[in-house]
Amino acid sequence: MKYQNKRSWKYRVYKYSEFTLYSNYGNVAHKYFQIVGNHMFVKAGYLWDGPSGPTVDSENFMSPSLIHDVLFQCMREGLLSRDHFKLANKELYYQCRERGMSRFRASYVKKAVDWFGKSNIKSDIIEVD
Repeated sequence: MKYQNKRSWKYRVYKYSEFTLYSNYGNVAHKYFQIVGNHMFVKAGYLWDGPSGPTVDSENFMSPSLIHDVLFQCMREGLLSRDHFKLANKELYYQCRERGMSRFRASYVKKAVDWFGKSNIKSDIIEVD
């Protein structure tokens, strides 16, 4: 039996979305998303909590936070090695910059996840007999 802690979600993907990633993450298959090399596909219905921490959920942060949350979920669920932690944080920086976020703010965002994000890649699934 598996128990998963319930989380509160702020956002839902309403239409199938495709993203080009800056790095190659190999192939990952999940019910709500797929990663093929440097492409991510997210199905409608995927839930995520948006940008974390003391920040503004601005337009130039929404898609990057979705991409980053998918990558962190992959690490939590063992679909990607936790060795991808720093790479996922760099991905967040590049995605934010691509959408027009200032270099200063994107750097601040990356530093925050570098410092405080490790706890978010630990599995929240507890095996129970």
